[in-house]
Amino acid sequence: MVNTNLSGTKRIDWIDCLKLFAIFLVVWGHSMHHLGWEREQYFTGVDGWIYSFHMPLFMILSVFFSYKKFEWKKRFINLILPCITFGLFCLAVGINSLNFWFLKSLFICYIIVGLYCLINVNKIIKLSVFIIGCILFFPLLAHFPLLGAYKVDFMLPCFVFGITLRKHFEWIEQHIIIISVISLFLFIICSSFWTKDSVWYETRPNWIDFKELTVTHQFVFHPISFWENFFRYITGFAGSMTFICLFYGLSKIQASNHLMSRIGMWGKYTLEIYLLQSFLVERNWLNITVSTNNSIMYCYVYTPLFALIVIAVCIFITYWLMKNKYIALVLFGRTLKK
Repeated sequence: MVNTNLSGTKRIDWIDCLKLFAIFLVVWGHSMHHLGWEREQYFTGVDGWIYSFHMPLFMILSVFFSYKKFEWKKRFINLILPCITFGLFCLAVGINSLNFWFLKSLFICYIIVGLYCLINVNKIIKLSVFIIGCILFFPLLAHFPLLGAYKVDFMLPCFVFGITLRKHFEWIEQHIIIISVISLFLFIICSSFWTKDSVWYETRPNWIDFKELTVTHQFVFHPISFWENFFRYITGFAGSMTFICLFYGLSKIQASNHLMSRIGMWGKYTLEIYLLQSFLVERNWLNITVSTNNSIMYCYVYTPLFALIVIAVCIFITYWLMKNKYIALVLFGRTLKK
């Protein structure tokens, strides 16, 4: 039987498999953007579909294993120490375009939610305050240098969604079929309306125009911006739940348990893959380019194959580097057991 006890210490094979799938989507999307496409081609096809849900899914899964209690020191070591180490390396070799934003965003989300949980009031009131706070202040977050650069305004609701999902997963298991159907239906509908402009990186939340409020002292509300961002979250959550339900369902098939157990072993290296692929794909240190006018081959053959090779290389490098506990700590924030 596959372990689905999220309160336990044992890793869960199907979630590790899903994490590996999520990091594959990340590397695949980056591969399409850095192996030959021009900027104007971004988010025009399958990569736009990937970007509709892959980072919400990645954030949600990051919470499944790590969110039990707020261990500030541990989270700093896990998430920020690698950023410092690789940041110093980038500075030494003259790289200035890698900020590993997701790890910093995840850490900031821990801080915000941790402080929020210290408020000792009724849960309904806390939820209401959070929703109202999101509506009122999320357009403002994008204007803060750190919060905007690390996309906290985008990731924080995904973080909270992941916590909620984890706490109520037993209920989800009991209603997995209906949730699967609804999620898939919503994801298909939303995907049919998804365009290049829908991608989060193209426009930021601006339903409350704080710039106008500061300059003219007039309150300006842009409903189109509000509904655009609401649509993004619905798409991201629906896509995430679709694949969560899919992988959970696969874990219940006895014949797939052994395969999931083997593949899941690689899924625990997603943080390391995320860091290393930044150099291999985003910076394209090997100067690999794909010259082709066949977009189908480029999107569905060359780049996914390249992504799989990169992931395999990253896992191989990680496996050998982590044999030394000090390297594992400094590079990847791993505190290995003696």
